[in-house]
Amino acid sequence: MLEFLLAGLGLTSIIIISPLFYPVKKLFYRMPGVLKHFPDCALCVGFWVGAFLSYFTGNESISQAAFAGFMISGITWLVYEVVRALASRAPQMPHPMMDPRNSMRDGCCGDNDNNSSGEIDFVITKDKSENS
Repeated sequence: MLEFLLAGLGLTSIIIISPLFYPVKKLFYRMPGVLKHFPDCALCVGFWVGAFLSYFTGNESISQAAFAGFMISGITWLVYEVVRALASRAPQMPHPMMDPRNSMRDGCCGDNDNNSSGEIDFVITKDKSENS
């Protein structure tokens, strides 16, 4: 059970955060309505990851897949909220791999249209002491 939870949490995090999925995420960003926020929503992605993991581990029952989806969704949301709360108390250090428009900061599936083109911009700066 612990392996299933960790696998679901890991896969959900990879889909939401990893640059490997940006080409797929761009397809969603061009969709109308709530669907454009789907790849940034830990609850939404977590549900489907849990359902697919349940199916691929041999549970062919729809009720078991739904239960696994709700379980992974809830665990992923809980972990993200704890990390967000801890990060809000820590000194702010930008991370170049994070999408600055991640909708989990504003609430799941929020209408955060700062840049509706779906383009992701990163700014990496050098420390001035490295140049001298």
